[in-house]
Amino acid sequence: MSETSARPLVRHIIPQLSPGGAARAMIGLAKYSDRVGGYRHEVISLGRADRRALALAAAAGIPVISVAEPARAAAMTGDADIVQLHFWNAPELQALLAGGFSAVRVIAWCHVNGASPPHLIPSCLFEVADVVVATAADTLEQALFRAAGAERVALIGGGADFERVAQVPRQPHAAFTVGHVGTLDFAKLHPEFIAMSAAVPGARFVVCGEGAAVPELRRQAEAAGAADRFEFRGYVEDLAAVLGEFDAFGYPLCEGNSTTTELVLQEAMHAGVAPVVLPFGGAASLVVDGESGLVAPSVADYTAALRRLKSDPDERARLGRNAADRARTLYGADNCARQFDTLYARLMGKPKRPRPAARAGALSARFPGAQLLVQSLADAADDFRQSGEGDDEATLFEADRRVAASGIGIGNTVLQYRSCFPGDGLLALWSGLVLRRRGRPALALAEFSRAVRGDCPHWRAAYYLACLARELGSQEILAQASAILREAAPHRGAEFA
Repeated sequence: MSETSARPLVRHIIPQLSPGGAARAMIGLAKYSDRVGGYRHEVISLGRADRRALALAAAAGIPVISVAEPARAAAMTGDADIVQLHFWNAPELQALLAGGFSAVRVIAWCHVNGASPPHLIPSCLFEVADVVVATAADTLEQALFRAAGAERVALIGGGADFERVAQVPRQPHAAFTVGHVGTLDFAKLHPEFIAMSAAVPGARFVVCGEGAAVPELRRQAEAAGAADRFEFRGYVEDLAAVLGEFDAFGYPLCEGNSTTTELVLQEAMHAGVAPVVLPFGGAASLVVDGESGLVAPSVADYTAALRRLKSDPDERARLGRNAADRARTLYGADNCARQFDTLYARLMGKPKRPRPAARAGALSARFPGAQLLVQSLADAADDFRQSGEGDDEATLFEADRRVAASGIGIGNTVLQYRSCFPGDGLLALWSGLVLRRRGRPALALAEFSRAVRGDCPHWRAAYYLACLARELGSQEILAQASAILREAAPHRGAEFA
């Protein structure tokens, strides 16, 4: 047996291997743990792995396999010494948790703070895992963590791989430049990002990243008369070159976001770029206000903080130096790997044990995806539960109205579950409601059509389909939906006579 194969194997399971922070934290952990030599690491991606993330894993020497079926992924865990689950509310992972495991040792690493839906940390995670690891100190104060006891929980923040920002050459430029790198989605980014930035006169803004909010951000910049001061560059991998242009790192996240140890913020700090953040989510916990950056209490204070740094280069240099010292001392994937290696060693002293499958819920037989979504949202799922299980017409329509009005994070999660369970008629109904509320009538029409074909449990899917078909002028679909209503709900079918 070779020395490599003799080392214990940690097999990571992640909902999807992407270039995002959770996958980068996992790859960094595996890279530095393997480098020390104690443990081998492999990765299973439950969704199709992104080619950019595959390149990162390959460069770190970490084997990756994409396995779409949760049951198959669970069957592949038996030969691992430790299985490490990477948790956020993703349908692929929820399905894996519900299916159970053979005899294994399990660590669950939570890449969200679990403070608000949709990314609540579920009780089933504690039933499956030997140890549940938080990445934010506040998470340990939640009831499930307190009840689990000290031996079954830990706090280990994700760490950035600082090798890609080891050298950050400064790029000469005239205007005060504020950079932002990250996912551009209003489930994470503050909705007033453009306005609070544009209020800094004479400043230039370089925005790097992908996401659903990009068109709206461009529109807002145009409306503010500041389009010439905002440069949207899309996804960037050469972060060192980009950071070299920045005088400050503007990272204002929205209230209620689920972030913890933001890797790109760690990298900006390591590069000596002074950060300005709002007091929401994990970003604020990385920055010591007035010492290693500025934590602005409000939108107005965020603008004032940027103005302050624009006018005082000595202050931003001081904050940048302190930020770099803090990042090198406390953050980084090497620090993270040392902590996990200690945890792995402790877990290796325990025997493997099987994990039973979860009990089926009321919706699971006909609508397994909808059932998983409802379970994942816990107390925040009441509207969805009423929409799926209710029998009073007025109550059902009111529940649907509230489902449609769900916050952007929950709405995005509905669409993700719908994509994972394409045959689930109830998820199709909810997706149609969300998309219609978002002003996407053609996509909503397609979802309501799928709901009708997918055995949606109530005729109102046909009613919503008829309403949209009439709105869009689709006479053929209107006739088909009206025919269903005339048979199932004549009082509603009469509206389309």
